[in-house]
Amino acid sequence: MQKLVIGIVLPKKESDFVSGIVGEIYKKTGCESAKYFPPHITFFYDVQEVTDKLEEMVKNAIRGQTSFTLETSGVSYFDNDAWSSNPYVVYVKLTKVLELTEIRKKIFGALRKANVKFRTHEEFIPHITLAHDDVKESDFDKVYSIANSMYSGFSFKVNEIVILRQLENETWIVDRRIRLGI
Repeated sequence: MQKLVIGIVLPKKESDFVSGIVGEIYKKTGCESAKYFPPHITFFYDVQEVTDKLEEMVKNAIRGQTSFTLETSGVSYFDNDAWSSNPYVVYVKLTKVLELTEIRKKIFGALRKANVKFRTHEEFIPHITLAHDDVKESDFDKVYSIANSMYSGFSFKVNEIVILRQLENETWIVDRRIRLGI
């Protein structure tokens, strides 16, 4: 079974901006974990389902959901291992996340009803990851400093939910796009 993620990818302009930060972190520290994903917000990961069925489930769960705008509010980090085997996860914070929480609840219900296996964190803290898993304790201050120095606030319109699929070379691609408002 393929590795799948359900979430939201950033529009091109914002994605390029975040990818620039991730690239700079990699260049200066060697932390490469976030460069394999397009910049995104994760709802569920390690989803175990056939992509066609999953797309239909998500589409039905979010039917009638209209697009909305998300705003960022700075750089932060998770400093406990509840989110990762490595406690040093650096990310862009999001504000006004009510719509995200509601969409996640709808998809969660649909996945549970269909007995789909997946992983998620009990506490949902929507964010855009800049570095994770391979951030060494000795590099944390440098990673955090790079992210803070390059970050400038932005907002973006969310028009779709996506299903990401991992390729054999460890990179992730958008496999399916599910438009909001349909």
